[in-house]
Amino acid sequence: MPTVSVAMATFNGAKFLAEQLDSLARQTRLPDELVVTDDGSTDQTLAVVERFATTARFAVHIHRNPSRLGYRANFMANFARCRSDLIAVSDQDDIWHTSKLEIAVAAFEEAEVLLFCHDAWLVDADGQRLGEANIIRLPARSPPLSFYPFINPLGFTIVFRRSLLAFSDDWPASLDTWEEGNRMAHDQWLCFIASTYGAIAFSEEKLVDYRQHGGNAYGWKPGSLWARYRYKLRNPGEALRTLSRAAEARAAILERELETLTPNWRQRAADAARLYRRFADVVSVRSRIYLQSSLRQRVEAIRSLLSRHAYAEATPWDLSAKSLAKDVAFGIVLHAFLPKPRS
Repeated sequence: MPTVSVAMATFNGAKFLAEQLDSLARQTRLPDELVVTDDGSTDQTLAVVERFATTARFAVHIHRNPSRLGYRANFMANFARCRSDLIAVSDQDDIWHTSKLEIAVAAFEEAEVLLFCHDAWLVDADGQRLGEANIIRLPARSPPLSFYPFINPLGFTIVFRRSLLAFSDDWPASLDTWEEGNRMAHDQWLCFIASTYGAIAFSEEKLVDYRQHGGNAYGWKPGSLWARYRYKLRNPGEALRTLSRAAEARAAILERELETLTPNWRQRAADAARLYRRFADVVSVRSRIYLQSSLRQRVEAIRSLLSRHAYAEATPWDLSAKSLAKDVAFGIVLHAFLPKPRS
């Protein structure tokens, strides 16, 4: 039976923390340890954890960061302190259903599975159910490189094998998928590594009440009809350029690892690096459709993508016919009506 650590990164979470900790204590499969890394809380967060530690039926380790790290680095630092075979990522303000760890551990009976994730319920600040989160939809088992690489489950749904930590030294070289200038969020990073080297298991069971209270570090925002309309009419050029750079960073990380890997993982890393390089090039060309002021250059970008069958949707890594229709409509016909890019 594998051991399990719960990795919880905290910051000023005292309001809802006790309820989350109680849900850990009620698990049908108790964790072997809870590791808390606090990022400089000024409320009663640490007092809540310390009080919980006096009655917990598993070890509770508390680390106070000497300076603020931010949630990305705080989680990565936390993972390094975990000692179990499996690591379950925990936010500070949710409520775990009692069977979460039991179901998660069962998914790792297959050696190829490197990461497990699941769906959740949305609840409000008082714990009242708002509806389904519908965070991500995956098959029950996804082999390496088998789905679009820039979607990922949210961190609080993830349980992963400790073996993924062997790649943590490369995390500082990563780039966030959408936020230029930031390193990958911990959930992006874990999904990137796991989907390169092994299988990802997914359960449609909703194993957490995902609390929305206005102070979430990263909340779930379904958005109004007007917000969705504005999103569709945005100029996506800069976001595409950021995405291309993030893909290049992933390829470079994988290429640096090649000489240190076993033959099987070396081949998977090489395959993934090749796909990320191609994806980065395609997305970079696509960004020109929206960033170039010259009609001739925008048309040439679409022609270039067509010539390499980028819109064929032959694999999850390819663009679709719908993308082509959007690029022609907004990149060519209606380009003058799009917001101007910042640079």
